[in-house]
Amino acid sequence: MNKINLKNIFLISMLLILPATYTQAAEDETRWNNLNKQQQTALSRFQKKWDTLPKKSRQRALKGLNQWKKMTPVERNRAGRRFSKWDKMSPVQKKNIRREFNQYRKLSPLKRKHLQRKMDRYNKLSPSSQKQLKQRWNNLQKNKKKQNRKKITPQPSGNKRR
Repeated sequence: MNKINLKNIFLISMLLILPATYTQAAEDETRWNNLNKQQQTALSRFQKKWDTLPKKSRQRALKGLNQWKKMTPVERNRAGRRFSKWDKMSPVQKKNIRREFNQYRKLSPLKRKHLQRKMDRYNKLSPSSQKQLKQRWNNLQKNKKKQNRKKITPQPSGNKRR
């Protein structure tokens, strides 16, 4: 009986220790010193703060780096322009884009496809046509906001003081 209890205690303690060891080992894979030279070179701008970044951020960066390696020069150029544009955005702009992206992800596949077709049509327009369409959209939005304000603004009551 004593042997069984000791055996059970040993097994339970191993089960408790192993997940912690596994987590530490997985964490170590994303540490700066464990990255290969190519990864370190590509991610050099993050070197000073790399190990302080959350693990998920480091994993995302490494995944992005792997995707980058598979891109054609044209795709890399396009992605580079998008990264530059992202870096120049304010935190509020980035927050809005993340919110819109999450809304897009929640759309049904059919609605996504419909939206993608609309974007394709828009992207085929000339820059001047795109600008005109944006202006029309902004004017519609302004008018809509004015109408909503009128609905919200309380109207004076018919009761008059005598």
